[in-house]
Amino acid sequence: MSGGWTDGDTLGVDVVFLETPHRLRVTCSLTDRTFRARWLTRPLQDWPLRKLRAPRGSVRGGAERP
Repeated sequence: MSGGWTDGDTLGVDVVFLETPHRLRVTCSLTDRTFRARWLTRPLQDWPLRKLRAPRGSVRGGAERP
C-alpha cells in the first residue's frame, strides 16, 4: 500500500494485491466525507473484493494457513 495527501483535505491510497497484478486506488475526501475506490488494473471476474483473495492452501511442511 502506498499513498499520501494530494491536498489538505484529500487522501489518495493505492492498494496493491501482491499475489495478483491488481491495483485499487482509494480516494478519501474529508470535505465531502466520502471515499471513492476504482480499479487501476481491473480483475477478470466481477466478484466482490472479499472473493479476490489468494486461495487458502498449504505452506511448506504441510501446515495449513490460519
